[in-house]
Parts: sequence; C-alpha cells; structure tokens
Amino acid sequence: NYILLYNQRALKKPPQESDDIVQAGIRPIPIEMWNWGKENRGGTLRQMDDEAIRIALLPKIDYVTVTAQGISYNKNFYICDTIVEKKWMQKARHGDTLKCTIKIDPRDTEHILLCLNDGSFEWCERTDASKGKFVNWFYEDLVTLELIQTRMQAGMKTEMLQNEIDFRKNVEEIIQDAIDNQKVTFIETKIVKNEIKNIGISRTVEKQLKREEESFTPKVQKNDINEVWIENDESYSEAFLNLIDQEGADE
Repeated sequence: NYILLYNQRALKKPPQESDDIVQAGIRPIPIEMWNWGKENRGGTLRQMDDEAIRIALLPKIDYVTVTAQGISYNKNFYICDTIVEKKWMQKARHGDTLKCTIKIDPRDTEHILLCLNDGSFEWCERTDASKGKFVNWFYEDLVTLELIQTRMQAGMKTEMLQNEIDFRKNVEEIIQDAIDNQKVTFIETKIVKNEIKNIGISRTVEKQLKREEESFTPKVQKNDINEVWIENDESYSEAFLNLIDQEGADE
C-alpha cells in the first residue's frame, strides 16, 4: 500500500528529463513515468535485483543531524562503520555541524540507510542506548506518540496556568478578608471607646448635679456648672480610657 501511494506522488526532486519526455508532457510521478517508459522505451529496460528496487523506493530524508551519539532521527540514534571510521561522532562532540542524507523503511525503526556520496548505501543500526525503547515500532507509531505528547504538554500548561490563576485569586480573597476584618475591628473599638466616653460624661454630670443638691454652699450659676462639667468631663474620660487600656495591657 505504501509503495502504491508513493508511486502516485509527485517527486520532490524529479530526475533529469529528456526532450521526448518533456514534449510528451509527462509529470514527474513515478507511475506515469513508468507507463510512458514501457510504451516508448521498452528496449532500454534493464533488470535490477529486488533489493536495489526496494531501496530505490524507500523515502529519502535530507539534512539529518549527526551527533556525538550517532545519526539522530525520530528520537533514536544510529551508527554504522562509515561514521565510526570517519569519526563523525567525535567531530560532532567537538562542535562540528554535520548533516547527512538517509533513507528509511517506515515499517522498521531498527535500521536506516545512510546515503553515501558515491551513490551507494550503508545500513545503520540503532545504538545500544536507543534499543531499550520503541522496539518493533513503525515510524507512524513514533509520529503518533509525538503528537500525543505534544497535546498532553499543551493540556498540562493550560491546567498549570488555571491552577496559578485560582491560587492567586484565593490569596487575594484571604488578604481582602483580613483587611475587611481589620476595618470592622477598628470601627468596633472606636464605638466602644465612644460609649465609654459617654458613660463617663453621664457620671460626671450626675455627680455634679448631686453635689450641687447636697451642698450647703450657695448655688452657682448655670454657666459655672457647664464650665466645671466640661473640665471634669475631659479629665475623667481621658483617665478612664487610659485605665481601660492599662488593664487590657496587663491581661
């Protein structure tokens, strides 16, 4: 099925076409080029072994990175005799940027084909460090896994952001409640002090009037009573409030 699909796709890098192919208007699609070749160039067909045909049909990947662990592709690392002999991994370890071209079999994650400059190929195997994971997987499975992990990470970021928003909201509510309670406490304290002050005023007036009634001295004028009341009120209230504050501190 994969080969049939590949034969119906346009080639990314079509081969050098001759004049008769261009004049015939043949598109760079393998199946169309094959059918045209059978009809017009039957005498130039040559026989090739099955392995060469299979390799020719495998997908080619350009600009694959060579790292200190080997050829890196789809979260796996591969090595072969060529990259060991040419010390590509040592060069990558020292900071050199190395790229290569490979071919892959979508049904086999254990091997890749390294495309050499002379047109030949060399099989590369997964390194020992990579063999412990994704055993006998297809490359389609790796692509699916990467998509799942990407979506999972995006969902985790959204969840973490919402948790942070909820946390900040709870902190702000706690702070606001503390501020509101402090305001209420201040208002209640002020009311209590005013009530105490009023009690002190009432007692001062009551004592002054009683003193005036029981006294044998001549009656004083009303204005004199007011002056005494005001003076006694302020001194009494202040002393009374100070006494309450002192008792609270002792407790």
